Amino acid sequence: MTRQNIDPLMRRAAALITALAVLAVAVTTCLHAAEDASSHSASTGGTESEAHATGENAAASHGTEDGHGAEHAEGVPLSFKTDLALWSGVTFLVFVLVLRVFAWKPLIEALDAREAKIRNDIAEANAARQKAERLLKEHEQKLAETHATVRQMLEDAKQEAEQLRQRMLEEAQREADSARQQAMEAIATAKEQALAELFTRLADEIALATEHVLGRTVTDDDHRRLIEDALAQLSGRSS
Repeated sequence: MTRQNIDPLMRRAAALITALAVLAVAVTTCLHAAEDASSHSASTGGTESEAHATGENAAASHGTEDGHGAEHAEGVPLSFKTDLALWSGVTFLVFVLVLRVFAWKPLIEALDAREAKIRNDIAEANAARQKAERLLKEHEQKLAETHATVRQMLEDAKQEAEQLRQRMLEEAQREADSARQQAMEAIATAKEQALAELFTRLADEIALATEHVLGRTVTDDDHRRLIEDALAQLSGRSS
């Protein structure tokens, strides 16, 4: 039962209680007025019958009527109070019965329904809070895992970059060493070629000079010996 259904029911119960209270007051007032009217009629009838009595018995009858009137005056209020109490009790019982059937029972049911709804709302709120806490914890866990994954990826990328840089440096070093070695070999080859050409030209010049000095042709053996001597001298100067 929702709040929109409970509030009209409570208003209806309050209106019913008010109406029953007004009805009880009205019934009690009517009973009181009826008893007053009955008592007043009885008192008027007794006075008229005393006026028609004989003269001799006037004093006695009047005395007797006064006594009877006193007894009636004392009896009517007692009867009035008894009837009023009886009707008041009956009215109260009817009022309580009607109130119990049409007011208190729906009111208690409405209050119970409201209490049950409040408990249900609290339970739903607790369930929603627990669900939110669980989702938040899962989100934080996933976020932590994502951060760990990103850190690992960055670390791997850093290591790969360092390894690549090291490989590039090693490759560049190897290329530089190879180029230097090739250059040295080329220089050595060029030096040898230059020396060979120089020695050949020098040997030719020496042979010509020797022929001019000796006045004879230099043989191949002489030519070879002169070259060896020249090479030996050059080697000694180089060392």
